[in-house]
Amino acid sequence: MTDDTPAQSVSQSAPHRYLVLDSWRGIAACFIALIHVQLGMNSHLREFQSFYNASLFVDFFFVLSGFVIFANYAQRLSEGFGFWRFMLLRFGRLWPLHVFVLGIYIGFELLQMAVPQLGSAATFEPFSQTGESPAYILSALLLVHAMGFFPDDIVSFSGASWSISTEFYAYALFALMILLLKKHIKIGLAVVFIASGWFLYSSGIHLLGTFFQFGFIRCIYSFSAGAMLWYVLKAYEGRIAAAIDRVKGWNVLEISMIAALAWFLKDLARTEFELLITLLFATMILVFSYERGFVSRLLKMRGFVLLGTLSYSIYLLHGFIAGKGPSVARFIAGNLSWDITETTEQGTQLLGANPWQGDLFTLGYMIVVIGCAFVTYTIVEKPSRLYFRKLAQNMKTKTWQKITA
Repeated sequence: MTDDTPAQSVSQSAPHRYLVLDSWRGIAACFIALIHVQLGMNSHLREFQSFYNASLFVDFFFVLSGFVIFANYAQRLSEGFGFWRFMLLRFGRLWPLHVFVLGIYIGFELLQMAVPQLGSAATFEPFSQTGESPAYILSALLLVHAMGFFPDDIVSFSGASWSISTEFYAYALFALMILLLKKHIKIGLAVVFIASGWFLYSSGIHLLGTFFQFGFIRCIYSFSAGAMLWYVLKAYEGRIAAAIDRVKGWNVLEISMIAALAWFLKDLARTEFELLITLLFATMILVFSYERGFVSRLLKMRGFVLLGTLSYSIYLLHGFIAGKGPSVARFIAGNLSWDITETTEQGTQLLGANPWQGDLFTLGYMIVVIGCAFVTYTIVEKPSRLYFRKLAQNMKTKTWQKITA
């Protein structure tokens, strides 16, 4: 979900940024942010059970990453770009913000210990959960925390980062496949897609049902679909566009994709057919990669493109704000004697004395998430990406000097 470099056009002649797909990435990140805050929010969104199935947008990130990574690097890797140079760039894109957010979690836990009143308003005691141990923190620093070392029901710091862990090693796997399989890479991708899909299906694992334990299998299943999609677009881009142009069907097609996604999330998520959403996401990416319809024109507006730019920060930061924000709100409201919570029949305390108040808290939460994402993009993401690009460029220069010496 994190690659925001320009994708190469099918002809490889000039870089081309898929702005609409970037916007979709931002929308997906916002949906995931909304889902997680609703678990503790008394709002109208809480009434729509199928809304929570939009957490499958994580698999949209995987499909899109496979598509964009292969569009940008498949040819370059095969022509000598360098495996370690590629991995350095991916590390620089993922790790700095991940560690920054992990540090925020740890810092806030320490603050809760120092301020007992704030700690008493929290859902859990500081450093009390299985995913808050030194072993987990070390594994998170190494980006291996979602590679099967922990169970899916773990309660952890920066839970959303499970997908970052799996995606980093997916980059390594598929880069090695490009280098080793060369002209047979398409066969290799098909084998990975079928084998990983069969494993998930035969194990009875729905995509929504595995994160830390088999998250890597889930990732490569969708990532390989996105990679294969790139080769389909590369081979048939002109013919697909001509066929749709002939019937003037771009608007209908784009709206149909959104309707199909809504139907899938409502009726097929959490069923044995859930794995098929990867193919639906691939079809959506194919359609919106052309950027020809009314919806695409809407998604090229500055606000949507900004969400795409901030998507990685939104995705990693939202869990902290959704988890710790209500604790802060209850702490402040308790000191001011404000009634801002409702207790359910099961004894769960929700933020919002009524659904309308919960809606306002939800809106405020999203404003805070996007605002904080803008800050972390500016002070962490962008500078670290530029720094690691310079390192990668120096690596290329030094390698070339050794070759020509």
